[in-house]
Amino acid sequence: MSPGVRASWRGWCTLALAVGCAHAPRDEGALAWHYEVSTAPALERLDVKLCFRDRVPARLVADDEAAAGYLLDARELAGGRALTVDVAGGQVLVGATAGKCVAYAVDLARLVEEVDERPTVRVGGVVASSPHFWLWRPAKLYREAEVTLSFVLPAGVRASVPWPQQGGEGGPYRLSTTTFTWASQVVLGRFDEDRFTAAGAEFRVAVMDLPRAISGPGLRRWIGAAAETVGSLYGGAFPVPHMQVVVVPYRGGGDPVYFGMALRGGGPAVMLLISSAAPDEAFPGEWVAIHEFLHHGMPFVDHDDAWLSEGFVTYYTELLRARAGFRGELATWRALQAGFERGRNSGVGMSLADESRQMHDNAAYQRVYWGGAAIALLADGALREVGSSLDAAMRELQRCCAATPRIWPAEQVLATLDSWLDTGLDARARSTRLRLGALAGPILRSVDFPDLTPIYRKLGVSVVNGELTLDESAPLAHLRRAIFTSPAP
Repeated sequence: MSPGVRASWRGWCTLALAVGCAHAPRDEGALAWHYEVSTAPALERLDVKLCFRDRVPARLVADDEAAAGYLLDARELAGGRALTVDVAGGQVLVGATAGKCVAYAVDLARLVEEVDERPTVRVGGVVASSPHFWLWRPAKLYREAEVTLSFVLPAGVRASVPWPQQGGEGGPYRLSTTTFTWASQVVLGRFDEDRFTAAGAEFRVAVMDLPRAISGPGLRRWIGAAAETVGSLYGGAFPVPHMQVVVVPYRGGGDPVYFGMALRGGGPAVMLLISSAAPDEAFPGEWVAIHEFLHHGMPFVDHDDAWLSEGFVTYYTELLRARAGFRGELATWRALQAGFERGRNSGVGMSLADESRQMHDNAAYQRVYWGGAAIALLADGALREVGSSLDAAMRELQRCCAATPRIWPAEQVLATLDSWLDTGLDARARSTRLRLGALAGPILRSVDFPDLTPIYRKLGVSVVNGELTLDESAPLAHLRRAIFTSPAP
């Protein structure tokens, strides 16, 4: 995500509540249910029919604390008995029911008007909202629950969602437990949609109907180039099989993309705010789409440890653009060095670990992003000296952990990689006892930006009077060149 706007969006990606355990009271949970969501062309309200395979739980909850205030006409479907909506308690009290279905509506018009700091907006004939406002569910979630959803929409009205479809095109959507516990965005209305495959993944790109200079083919080239750039880190294959992309043009000039955000609830998604004035040729190789796509190759790292998730992604955002030919090696080192200097000169004087924990409160984005990127560079150099690379570590994280439906503390991520190093390197390399946790630890505890002079000297990166040059006679210049070479498939 672009650092300047992270604070207002922080709540999106927090874990809203714990997933229920199998021994929870039976009337608090359910093992299978289905939503049927419909709306009129004006998109003023959503009507939802919620049916359970066995029986309706005694109470229903939503994953936004304000959701109950927007409920309309909650009732038992068979017979029409009104249900009790406990607005203060954030629940719907069902009690004994006839049948297995309930129905309710959501006041979408008022939701759009009143909710400012959450992803609920109207853009012309399109409404984007968090499903946490309108997916009411059992109070207890079971990981094995089978949850599906279908839309009944007027002619010309589309739905853009991050969820996979059951049985392929035309089937109902499958909702994992992260649909309810992690942030996502659903877009309903009249918008352009493009579906295509890039780097082996299916992309569904929803483009808001707003003035823009970039053409439809230009959008596809841009997203496709970003997907292939990221896929090059993973042997040519994009790290997830499908991706929802929401593109919102915005008036103004400057950079082609103003802002991006990666979302994970129910499936991988990215939102991108673009300049309405930027032409086709300005987009391929820009950094924001590549940066946000890269997040989906990593596990969901705890927000307190943004130095890891944002730092490693920032490092690879620069490297992969060079590997793809969008920029040369020297220009990339200069961009890295400029970023490291911004990190060195920002923050509020705390350790990197503390800056990371309080990043949004203190706006310490540069310190955290580039402090983490410095750790990534040091780790990459150390790994390459023992015959491995950070490329290989990133591929291992994607293989083992990226799809797991839980939040990872940085300590566990590094411990996982250290265990992988123990089993993956030859005996000579193992004898060095390289530990990524031990490498990162002193830097995280220090108030100083890491000293990159030793690794620069080894790799042949010289900075004299602020001018950066490359020395091909340096002891590890061959490793520096390898850093800028894509790994073999």
